[in-house]
Amino acid sequence: MGHKRLFVLLAVLLILAGDVAWQKTTGSSAIFEAQSAAAKKARVVKKKVVKAKSKKGAVPTAQKASGTVLTHFGAVIRPFALDKAYAPYNKANLLAQLDLLKDLGATDVIANIEDNTSVNDDFVNLSLERNLQPILIIEKTLPDFFRDASYDQAYWLGRTIAERYKGKVHTYQLANEASGMVIKPTFPGNNRSDYDDAEYAVLKEWLAGLSNGIYDGDKTAQRMLTANWLGTGIVDRLVSDGLSFERAGWHWYSDMGTSMIKQIGRAKFLNVPGYITTKYKKDFWVTEANRREGDTDGDGAAQAEYINALLTNIAQARNVSGFFVFTLTDLCAKLDVEEGHMGLVKLNKNADGSCSLGDKKPAYQAYKDAIAHYRQ
Repeated sequence: MGHKRLFVLLAVLLILAGDVAWQKTTGSSAIFEAQSAAAKKARVVKKKVVKAKSKKGAVPTAQKASGTVLTHFGAVIRPFALDKAYAPYNKANLLAQLDLLKDLGATDVIANIEDNTSVNDDFVNLSLERNLQPILIIEKTLPDFFRDASYDQAYWLGRTIAERYKGKVHTYQLANEASGMVIKPTFPGNNRSDYDDAEYAVLKEWLAGLSNGIYDGDKTAQRMLTANWLGTGIVDRLVSDGLSFERAGWHWYSDMGTSMIKQIGRAKFLNVPGYITTKYKKDFWVTEANRREGDTDGDGAAQAEYINALLTNIAQARNVSGFFVFTLTDLCAKLDVEEGHMGLVKLNKNADGSCSLGDKKPAYQAYKDAIAHYRQ
């Protein structure tokens, strides 16, 4: 999920006002809907999910456009998703999640690097055994990131991990959601000046260290920079400063709408994936997507509808090649908050505080059907 820096109410209201003004002058549009959102952790504005017009949980009805590029599908998993907080590693819980991904028809799986090397080894090797390509997020927890982070520390972290999994991991994610880490309050993120200069200077060095370390550890591995919402400005800035990466990953949730094309001025629109793929010739994936509430409110059908609607629009745009849901299962240690209910599979709480797999939500079957539809 996102980082500490939040897009707050002013940015949301400014963009929303532009959307409404445009709607008044040009009429409604299924592509340019009057929705906007803050960074993923912001909770300042809550909107209803834009519901698809198809039957609840149905497979996307749009026909595959000629030349569609969607080829990678999967979900973000947590090896400890079924465990209570601070529980020891249970390999069976990781296996259960990977088997679910196989049933979904996934091609890839994303997970954070863990401090426990055995967990990382199992994630990589067990994924490959199931013909799932493992993708590792290299996100280091530091007591104070902007005080403690350095190029050298990031370089050796990236290099050590890439050397260990050389030839096994095809993509490494450079930290998590760069735009959210250094965004200024009230700024949308599409301008270079929307980011805090002092914090950006630290982040830039950290990302450069990770990127160069990964390259020196495994020159065949792909490096992925992630952002969210309208955060193209961070990409502009990092590219200008020489950051090397092959792929952009984007985080997109229901409070951001079902289209990744947004109005940013009275007569100006930002096509997020189109901007990145056209200007920088980078492969573009949506690496986190979901209904913001998951099924916290009991509306599992709305979760399925949102995933279908977003995926349908992305497929029709033909400039996104990967799509991943956050998360595969609910999160046992977070069932008291919204994030804990964003999975495609429910969890049942056990007497000892751990969890076991429960029922598959409507979104699970909807996503499974969609993957089969687009992989034909």
